[in-house]
Formats: sequence, structure tokens, C-alpha cells
Amino acid sequence: MTLRRLAATLLLGALAAAPAHAGSIIEVMHPWARPTIPNRPGVAYFGIHNHGATADRLIGARAAGVGKIELHQATQTDGIMSMAPVDALEIPAGGMAHLGPGGFHLMMFGIDPPLKAGDTLEMILIFESAGEVAITVPVSKTMGEPKHHGEGHQHGATGN
Repeated sequence: MTLRRLAATLLLGALAAAPAHAGSIIEVMHPWARPTIPNRPGVAYFGIHNHGATADRLIGARAAGVGKIELHQATQTDGIMSMAPVDALEIPAGGMAHLGPGGFHLMMFGIDPPLKAGDTLEMILIFESAGEVAITVPVSKTMGEPKHHGEGHQHGATGN
């Protein structure tokens, strides 16, 4: 193989490995999940800050020990709270989105073993542009505030 051909092959390989949409830089803030009851779904919450120049969308999640994770939205109509799955959650360029009680959240089904207060859950969030972002989700009865500046923030590289 000639040096020119080798350089072209390496360049093409590098371009193929580059993220398709490098404009999204995701920061996940204060993730937490509630303890679960055996054979019942669980919930996870967090904030998302997109530091990038283009909008992105949270389109999925997965975690070991969890059969299925769906993005849901809770709404209240005429005093009645209901919940329904949604396909994605948009995070605007330079903006934020929040998953919390009474709004958007991740519903986790088939959790084994059940989550207890003090546990942590390793989760992969899947974004349309940024790709996969790994986070650690502490399990608590209530949302815990960080003890030190910066604690609870988790950054994701683009295109993982």
C-alpha cells in the first residue's frame, strides 16, 4: 500500500468515526431515581443542558437490570393527572430540559433487583445527535441537592 493510499484510508476511517452532528454537547444535572417496589415500575429524573450550537433530542435510555425504559410525560387536565409515553424530548441549542415529578420522566420497567435508597444505577441516555451519554443515577426517596459545587453534574462527549 502506498503512503498516499494509507493516508487516504486513515482519513476516511477518522471521518467515519466522527460524530454526524458535533453541535450537541450534553450535560446531565442532578440525576436521581426513587426506590422501587418489587414488580412495579420505577422513575428517574434529571436536568439536561445542551451547551451545543444545535438542538438535540433525548430519544431513549437503557440500564443493566432494567427490562425497558420509556420517556413519559405527566399532564393534568381538569384536575386529573395522566401519564403517557412520548417519542422524544427536545433540548434546544444552548438550552435546558427538565425531567421531574409531575412532568417528563423516565419510566423503568422490569427492574431486577428492586432499587433501594442508597443504591446507584448506571444508565445510558441516548440522544439523537450527541449519541450515548453514560450517567450514574443515585436512588433516593427525595431529590438530593449536591453537597459541593459541581457535584451531580455529568457531562457527555458527543458521538459516543
